[in-house]
Amino acid sequence: MITGFYNPNSYSAAFGSLVYLGSATGMTYQDILAEGDTVATGDLNGDGYDDVIVGAPDGDGQGNVGGAITSYLGGDAGVRTDTKRVIDQDTPGVPGEDESSDYFGNAISIGDIDGDGHDDAAVGGYYESVGDASLTGSVTVFRGSSPGLSTDGVKVFHQGTTGIPGANEDNDHFGSAVRLADLNADGRADLSIGAQDENSGDGALWSLRGSSTGPTATGAVSFGASSVGISMTGSPAFGAVMAD
Repeated sequence: MITGFYNPNSYSAAFGSLVYLGSATGMTYQDILAEGDTVATGDLNGDGYDDVIVGAPDGDGQGNVGGAITSYLGGDAGVRTDTKRVIDQDTPGVPGEDESSDYFGNAISIGDIDGDGHDDAAVGGYYESVGDASLTGSVTVFRGSSPGLSTDGVKVFHQGTTGIPGANEDNDHFGSAVRLADLNADGRADLSIGAQDENSGDGALWSLRGSSTGPTATGAVSFGASSVGISMTGSPAFGAVMAD
């Protein structure tokens, strides 16, 4: 189990994460001191141990003004803090730029999209601007590999991506929630994406299938709140949250 903490009296060390490990005598914990608000676990390097990604959408205090993610590999003693790696949108291989208030890392999910035995990661940046659309949002997908999270072959998806229904509009917040899970039982995790403010707060959900090359927009489908019987009264924000 992983939880975060916040100390309002010490901004320079305000955030952190505790990893609780099960044992024969109960739970113990590790303080990995990764600043962040979001977290996900999965086996990125295929060694049988879960690894950790912590998201800091407000930045991690190290100059990442648009948000960052920090990955750690797991081992037989828990989280291996010597494997810490920080990635933002200025990291080589990652599309985009580290711009103020992109909120890269606001949502994270981990799962094996391509079926290669290494879990991959989907990262929301729900305030990302694309072209002339402000705060429309995007999702960045990283592949897992033997050394851990890879910045090779990184893919970005938004409503302007060919095959994805809809269009980039101001304040859609595409990527407000992400989830990787094998919806069609083909052995590959599929990517679900929420946009809580699509259509002025109604919200919507997209589903992209997993494939041997990662998520594919071919055959992507979307669902609005009204299409699943949710009342439009009061801006329901359909897609704001998904259980991982």
